[in-house]
Amino acid sequence: MGINAILTISFEEDVPFDKKAKFYSMLKKDGWIKVPEIKNSWKAVFKDSSTIGAAINVTKYDVDRASKKSKILKYKAVINLDEEILESFDNNSVF
Repeated sequence: MGINAILTISFEEDVPFDKKAKFYSMLKKDGWIKVPEIKNSWKAVFKDSSTIGAAINVTKYDVDRASKKSKILKYKAVINLDEEILESFDNNSVF
């Protein structure tokens, strides 16, 4: 069955469309699928053998990589795992 992850990202209001497109492209490349019903939300399923900690670490890595590639250095993210565990993080920048 695996660990179901929902990732929601928020950016500053003035982030250009092309940077957002690059960010989302990187998430897609890492296997994240856009959730059409929820703005700025993505989903992924981690393998049965994955731990909660590993899923959180991989998600943070994917977001950090997308941030660097798109040059969007300010963001906030929330990870929801199996509809129970919630983890929020950002890049330590204040909006």
